[in-house]
Amino acid sequence: MEFGVLGPLRAGDVQLGSRQQRRLLAALLVQAGTVVSADRLIDVLWGDRVPATATSTLHAYVSRLRSVLPGDVLITAAPGYLVRAGTDAARFEDLLAEARAATDPRDALERALALWRGPAYAEFADDEFARAEAVRLEGLRLAAVEDLVEARLGLGESGLAGEIEAHATAHPLRERPVGQLMRALYRDGRHAEALAVFRAFRDRLDEELGVTPSAELRDLETAILRQDTSLAPVRGLPAATSPLVGRLEEVAAVADALAAHRLVTLTGLGGVGKTRLALGSAEAVAARFPDGVAFGELAPVTAAADVLPALATATGAIQQPGRGLEDSLLAYLGSRELLLVVDNCEHLLDEAARLVDAVLRRCPRVTVLATSRTPLGVPGECLHPTKPLPTPDAVRLFLARASAVRPDFRPDDETLHQVTDMCRSLDGLPLAIELAAARIRSLNPADLAARMDDRFAVLTAPRSAPVARHRTLRSVLDWSFALLSPADQDLLARLSVFAGSWTPAAAERVCGGDLDGLSALVDSSLIGIGPAAGETRYTMLETLREYGGALLAERGEQDALRHAHAEYYTGLALRAHSELGGPGQGRWTRLLDAEYGNLRAAHRWAVGRADADLALRLSAGLYYYVLYQFRDEVVSWGETALSLPGAAGHPAYPAVCGTVGEGRTLRGDLAGARDLADRALAGLGDPDDERRLPLQKVLTAVALYEGRLDDCYDLAGVSLRLARAHQDRVRVSEAFLYRGLARTYAGDPAAGLAIAADNLVAARETGNPSLTAWAVYGQAEALALIDPAAARPRYEEAVALATSVRDQFAATIAEVSLAALLARTGETAAALAAFRRTVAAWHAMQVWHHQWTTLRNLGYLLAETGARADAATLLAAVATAGPPAFGTDAARMAETAAALGPDFAAATARGAAMTPDQAVAFALSLELVSS
Repeated sequence: MEFGVLGPLRAGDVQLGSRQQRRLLAALLVQAGTVVSADRLIDVLWGDRVPATATSTLHAYVSRLRSVLPGDVLITAAPGYLVRAGTDAARFEDLLAEARAATDPRDALERALALWRGPAYAEFADDEFARAEAVRLEGLRLAAVEDLVEARLGLGESGLAGEIEAHATAHPLRERPVGQLMRALYRDGRHAEALAVFRAFRDRLDEELGVTPSAELRDLETAILRQDTSLAPVRGLPAATSPLVGRLEEVAAVADALAAHRLVTLTGLGGVGKTRLALGSAEAVAARFPDGVAFGELAPVTAAADVLPALATATGAIQQPGRGLEDSLLAYLGSRELLLVVDNCEHLLDEAARLVDAVLRRCPRVTVLATSRTPLGVPGECLHPTKPLPTPDAVRLFLARASAVRPDFRPDDETLHQVTDMCRSLDGLPLAIELAAARIRSLNPADLAARMDDRFAVLTAPRSAPVARHRTLRSVLDWSFALLSPADQDLLARLSVFAGSWTPAAAERVCGGDLDGLSALVDSSLIGIGPAAGETRYTMLETLREYGGALLAERGEQDALRHAHAEYYTGLALRAHSELGGPGQGRWTRLLDAEYGNLRAAHRWAVGRADADLALRLSAGLYYYVLYQFRDEVVSWGETALSLPGAAGHPAYPAVCGTVGEGRTLRGDLAGARDLADRALAGLGDPDDERRLPLQKVLTAVALYEGRLDDCYDLAGVSLRLARAHQDRVRVSEAFLYRGLARTYAGDPAAGLAIAADNLVAARETGNPSLTAWAVYGQAEALALIDPAAARPRYEEAVALATSVRDQFAATIAEVSLAALLARTGETAAALAAFRRTVAAWHAMQVWHHQWTTLRNLGYLLAETGARADAATLLAAVATAGPPAFGTDAARMAETAAALGPDFAAATARGAAMTPDQAVAFALSLELVSS
């Protein structure tokens, strides 16, 4: 049994009795594992009013408590009693220790914070016997919240300012969140606001405590004033794994070329360092581009048809209703000023060149930095041949890598001479040098040099043509390959089937690899290793992947391996389906993010083979991934799967229709979502068929968005009955959510609040953070009409829960409602800031149907605060470019427009001429700080 003290007292499934019984248990749990004397317990129970029968009454209380607990939990031990069982607080501290030991602590911290259901020891937190422990645990919780923020900041995550600000506001004298908020604001380009946060905190400390901020925080202010580059890591670029050696002049040359040309292509053979030079150059020029850098990696992409989805995913563009994906991408980039890095184009040259050409023609403020073994051939292309390292820099690279694998490596003059000769014979190729340096772990430089003489005669020959240079790299790979055992050679070839990175379990299942073989390949620097998504993952250079793929083709094993790969990742997606609906949502979301390249390759293989079974099962497994993360490319995978021969009769067909329907709903294509769900339901004759559930959910959501509240309530009722019949706790919670919202929005918030209470119980049973966030949101929506003061903390809780698992959709929905509540209660500055954050969030996600609602609410607030011209402009833009409002929103829109009067015709005309992107830009340009 595990007791719960991180919130209201809980004893497993046991129903506790009177307050005195709960008080007795709480006193024992404060000192769990330690004997608590009878005298101490009497003092806790009665204080100064000890009755004459205290001892016998205590025995009776203990006896009744023992009768409802397992027999070995509450025991008598002189001079009192002892509880011998775990608590969620102990598990919380164990997870904190796990986080401290982890390279990536996010998963452990998220699991730790998910254990909290409210204040520690809740009803007894202010009592003397529990106060110190409650305060201690709360301190650990706050530190864990801040540790999680620190980990996310350290990994370059952006858009954290709103979340940090809420925490800092709730704890105004804590210095650490102030520093984190300053850094987050600075990284978001909000330098003045970052400095204002410091000044406000400094003034608060002076007024309330008479002290000054720490030297660390003052140093941070100085760094912001100086715009220290260390404060603003480049967003959109993968982190460099090692320093850039010997490329400073080339970085400067590429930076100059990017200032003069809109397309610069780094050319050169595989392994020469094109990608690393591109990263260094992008970092150097990132500040020139207001909308940052987008990194499109094509190395894991194996088919020309996947280049467009890969670039759309890299930039954040999604397919819009009535537009193809390419047109949506170009429209998205057309309003932005950014640097697009397109890496490893050579194996998909024609399609990559076509898309780059289209971007340059249609998106006048986008600059492209490409890497390819050969030129793209696009008009206006500026070529920058990437050269091998000069010998001195090659020696520096060799020594740095050799020292990394063998820390005691201290070369003398003779060794340096041998290293110099090796680097010269390797022609300064970074990949070849790194492969050779890795062998210093097991070979001395003299032995290595002798082996190179035997194996690399071709490397010492003159080279003057690209073909010869390709043979040179192949010789390096052949040499490293020949040093492996036959089993490791087989494993290396088979591992080439992965797109992106992979786990040890995947290598074992797909390739028959074991840890010894993987370790041997890591030691040989033929594969890389690093933590991601809370577990070890392996990577392979693209050149080596091509090398291994050619070996598989020669052996006739490629098709069998690719099918095994696709089956494995389809199975992974199906496992994720059940896990994403439970408490493991955060961990499984990160895992699917890490496996995205492999999932794409599995889909492409299934479609290429017209394997409807494989393609449909894969898409069905990614249902909750679409719902919680809105990967538009995954929605497109489902659409393709539904079109395959035989798809309509497959058992997974309704589930994939549900996946696609959810995606179309999020895109704003409500009619398309409804039609797809209706067609799929028509094929399911049995009204009790469990496969109807995702389709019912689509119809329910569409009804809500269209304002058909009675239909929404009824449809959710059908879902509730069916979900209960099939014991689907996730669907039960979803049905409660929509029934509650339908009642609230129809003008019966009391009924909505009662349903939301049932939903909160159902959601917490699943342990799923997103479902719990939605349940809390449902409560807040009802309370906003009944008790606005009580609604605010509910909205804030919903935002925090959704944000903890990166469910940006749910978090933004809740923050929009919070902004509207703040506006209604007169907190204008906070409301305007919240609206600004949500408008930016919807624009990043390109979820336009919610964007229009948000912009309308912002327009109402502008009108109420006297910014009449801005309000008229914004509301006219929304009325022209967006869908019509319905229900109370339509009435309010009409009232506000009438109140603005005819004097603002010019402002209205200006708004009516705006495109959707221009309307968003206008909203974000409003001076909110002064409001």
